[in-house]
Formats: sequence, structure tokens, C-alpha cells
Amino acid sequence: MSFFAEIAKFAIKGLIVVAMLFLGAIAVVGGFAVGSGDDGSYETSGDGNGGVDFGDVVRGSLNDDGDNKLAIVPVTGIIDSLSLSADSPAGWFADEFVTFGYTVKQTLAALANDSDVKGVLLLLNTPGGTINGSKAISDGVAAYREATGRPVYAFVESISASGGLWSMAGADRIIADEGALVGSIGVIMGNWVYYDDPVALDGGLFGGGVETRGGIRAIPLTAGEGKDFGNPFREPGAEELAVIQASLDESYDVFRAHVAEARGLSDEAVRELGAMIYAPRQAQDAGLIDEVADFDAALAALAEAAGLGENFAAVQQGWQDLDWFTGLLGGFRILAGGGSPDGARGPDAASIAGRSQTSKGVAVCQRAEPLVLSAFHAQAYPGC
Repeated sequence: MSFFAEIAKFAIKGLIVVAMLFLGAIAVVGGFAVGSGDDGSYETSGDGNGGVDFGDVVRGSLNDDGDNKLAIVPVTGIIDSLSLSADSPAGWFADEFVTFGYTVKQTLAALANDSDVKGVLLLLNTPGGTINGSKAISDGVAAYREATGRPVYAFVESISASGGLWSMAGADRIIADEGALVGSIGVIMGNWVYYDDPVALDGGLFGGGVETRGGIRAIPLTAGEGKDFGNPFREPGAEELAVIQASLDESYDVFRAHVAEARGLSDEAVRELGAMIYAPRQAQDAGLIDEVADFDAALAALAEAAGLGENFAAVQQGWQDLDWFTGLLGGFRILAGGGSPDGARGPDAASIAGRSQTSKGVAVCQRAEPLVLSAFHAQAYPGC
């Protein structure tokens, strides 16, 4: 065997050992992070709030009854619509880059059933995203307020544009940090690329290229007028563009009306703002936000509105409380021999197998949405 083959063999063995140690460490950590009850049963979040565990205190402290909570719900990164299944690997790394609107809506519905939570702070750092995802968050905010009568505040860390504004417009109060950006009331479908009389396609350094003497011809095989709209090898027709523009105008009208109603503005005032983004005091003057202040001031204002004063505990979901992490640890505990199908220490193997067979994860990489609120949504999702 050659020297290089020996090196490769050694490297592969090393990687296997490292992987085994890593998996073993996770299984051990899982025993402490998830834990077991006194009766040996598997612990889940037992707050009576539908399995949504907001246990990490980031400001203040819990009182003796633990009923002085302010729940922090982040809306971070691109806003998509459908949530992933708990065991989908794509969801393991999506939390910092993608917010799923229907997941936030479900979280707010669960928090509405938790009497310990006296108010909610939406923590926004998003360039926008899909229309249905943003509306789902907005609907969740409205439903929470109607069901509980408790306040929902929104705090903009760095940016809440487009779909972010749609999501937070119905909050009781909107506060933005110094230097944050707010706005972008508009709808975009993206830019269609059209190659005018192409003679070559360059695929980049590793993609190669195509060049012919007679140019390049693209022959679409479609049925239905306009089915290949967006084909980069032909210009879109005037009628096609008119249909798309009408769809954009309809969504823009809905967006504009929502902001106007939620913020108490006239339609003309919202229209005049256009789709630009504004510094916090500009946004305040325009009526898009209520105050310019930092995170602690926003929490203090929410606590006051919730009737807690200085006696509050701002809580959020911990990393180990996320569905995908809990499921992962449960799986490792069974593989490590720490659980049994009878449910002595973890979710039984049958339930895990059943979940993987019946739950339908949603692919999030390069999803094609007919209309989006932000051009950022067209970028590939990190972590996919």
C-alpha cells in the first residue's frame, strides 16, 4: 500500500473516532439537558402551554410563583411561511437565518394558554420575506392580544423591513434601537434575467461554458399561455407583465391597508412613504414606530404595561428546549441504551419512527414563492 493510501486510511479512522466521540458526548449531555423525572419518566416542557418551554431568564428574575414572565419571541432572518417538522435536519441550523411564520403563530397561540406569561416581546432583526409567512405572524399577534388582553410589544434590534413591518405593525407598541432601520412597504417578485441574442453561457470557474457558432436556442416544452414566464431566453410579453403587475398591486394594496389600519395612518401617508427604509427617528415621525430606545427600556416598558413593574422575568426558549434538539437527544438516548420502547427514559422508538414516516418536512432551500415582500428572500438559505 502506498504512503498516501496509508495517510488516507489513517485520516478516515481518525474521523470515525472523532465522530463517535462527538455522538457520545451529545448523548451524555442529553442525559443532563433533558433529564428524567423522579419516577424515571421523560421530561417535556410542563408549563401547560402546549409544549413551548420558555425557561431561560435573560433579564430580571422569576418570583416564587413563576408567574411574572415576559416571553421574548424572535423574528430573525428571512421570514418564510411553513414550519419544518421537528426532526428535519434543515431546521437544525435555520433558527438564526430563517423564521417560519406559522411556527411563530403557533408559539403565540401556546403562550396565550400560559397564565404565567403576562406579555410578549417580538424581537425583530429581519429584512422581510414571504407574504403568507409575515401575515401568519401578524395574525398570531392579533389572536394573542384578543384572547388574552395582554400586551404585545415589538423591539427592532437592527432592521425590520418589508415583511418584518407587516409582522409587527399590529403590536401595542413598537420600539426601535438606535441605528435600526424600518420600512420597505412594498412587494417584489424579483428580477427576471433575459439574455439578448446569447452566444455563450459562462458557468464560472468550475462550471465551464458553452459557445456555438450559431448562438444558443432554447425551446421550452410547455402547455398553457405564459407557463414559461421568466424564461431568460425570451422577453416577457406585455400581457404577461400586466398580469404579474396586477398581482403585485393587489398584494401591495393589502400590505398598505394593513400598515395604515394597524398604525392609525392614512392610506395616502403610507403610499407616500414608498418602499424605502428609514432611520428610527424618521420612522417615528412617519408613524411607523412609537419610540427610539434600547432593549432594556423596551422590556421595562412592556413590564409596566403588563402590570409587573420591576418585578418581571424576561424569558426565552433555550437551545436545549427547541423541538429538533429535544428529538435529537431522545434519539441518541435510545441508541445509547438509555431508553426503551416502554418509555422509561425517552420517546419510544416506534413514535420516532412513526414521526419520521408521517411528518412531512418542508424544503426551504431556494423555494419559489410567487410574491415576496423582500428581495433578500431570493437568496439561498444558509444552513440548508
